[in-house]
Amino acid sequence: MKSVAAKNGLNIKIVEFADYVQPNAALARGDLDANSYQHDPYLQAQVKTAATS
Repeated sequence: MKSVAAKNGLNIKIVEFADYVQPNAALARGDLDANSYQHDPYLQAQVKTAATS
């Protein structure tokens, strides 16, 4: 994936997390631009849960 992205002018940095919640929080804070395992319904549910907490 990184080599394909590089051919298209994209620099990918892989960041590993210990659980499934941390990537969403990092994405919401703007620490990440994308999250490769995420699908939109799960992300939107997490956003809604965080907003009501």
